[in-house]
Amino acid sequence: PAGNEIAYNEYEKGINRYKESIEVSEKAKDLSLAQTQAIIDSSSDIETNLDLIEKYSNKDKAIQSKTSVLREDFKSSIALMEAGSLRDGFKKAEKIRGESNDLMTSVILPYAKERIKLATVKIDDAEKLLNSSSEESAKSTVASDNITASKEAFTSSVDLLGKERYYDSIQQSDESIRLA
Repeated sequence: PAGNEIAYNEYEKGINRYKESIEVSEKAKDLSLAQTQAIIDSSSDIETNLDLIEKYSNKDKAIQSKTSVLREDFKSSIALMEAGSLRDGFKKAEKIRGESNDLMTSVILPYAKERIKLATVKIDDAEKLLNSSSEESAKSTVASDNITASKEAFTSSVDLLGKERYYDSIQQSDESIRLA
């Protein structure tokens, strides 16, 4: 009888440890899934880069081909992470991030510079038109204010380009062009 009681107590302790391990395992699994999703979410900039590269590639077949390969590799890295190979998927995503950043610079920087050149031309044309106009209505404060705002957007565009914020630089150049 005393031996049975000891065995029963050991059995009960074992069951309790088993239940605790299941709870700990479930919590670890939930934490792992949350971390995996957080890492996947933090990789969303790669998708954004690839979209911008396509947008500003001027339909260049070689660049679109590279973008397509990178997009497939990125999907593969996400699949790896979702399948539980978080480290391998993350490493692959980081490699793709570096490649997409390099490709982005090679595509968007020339485009941003072209938009700045066009903005310069548009501002010059607007100033010439404003200064050559003999009509007083053409020299209105609205036109003058638009040129001033255009120059401010242009200055911001150049500043953003220097900070390697190419997309923002393009947006400011486009605003400068619109105002001019």
